[in-house]
Amino acid sequence: MWESADGEFMGYNSCAVSTAEIKKRKQTSVAVSQKNGLYKIACGYEGGSKLIMRTRSVCRVPGVKTTGVVMRGECGANGKPCVVECD
Repeated sequence: MWESADGEFMGYNSCAVSTAEIKKRKQTSVAVSQKNGLYKIACGYEGGSKLIMRTRSVCRVPGVKTTGVVMRGECGANGKPCVVECD
């Protein structure tokens, strides 16, 4: 289990990958989903790593229309930033 320095995001990453290697990975996607009033923000990184945050605040990916209960944004390589806004 890995956790961000501020404790907001967490996820499972392979123990075979060094901390330095994980820190070098660039973010490639972001997704926001909602179920029963709980929002889940999933940030995807190179190599398939994901870090997750759960919150009761209403969250969205700016400029992305929702498809059901999921909003996805591709970012990183195309120069677009990975952004999520929460109220």
